[in-house]
Amino acid sequence: VSVAAATAASAVAFIATDRLWMPVALRYGWLLCVGSIYGFPLGGWPVRVAWFQQEVLQYTAWSGGVHGPDASVIGTLAKVAMLAAVTFVTRPRAESE
Repeated sequence: VSVAAATAASAVAFIATDRLWMPVALRYGWLLCVGSIYGFPLGGWPVRVAWFQQEVLQYTAWSGGVHGPDASVIGTLAKVAMLAAVTFVTRPRAESE
């Protein structure tokens, strides 16, 4: 579900703008926040240099375990929220006449 939400957000962004910059910015923005800023593992690979160092004490569905927020319930909800925001921002505006 998490991968599907991120892919759908990228697809909606690409279809709405006809340019590749927005889907690329969404993905790298996610990776920057999760890895470089908060220090969570990215795809099972630990991040060595981050602004905040996280230590997951218990591997559950909420934390995503060794795969980080990409495999967690909270990460999935964040990506669904990203999909909703992209859909809302890029929706066609009705002409006021």
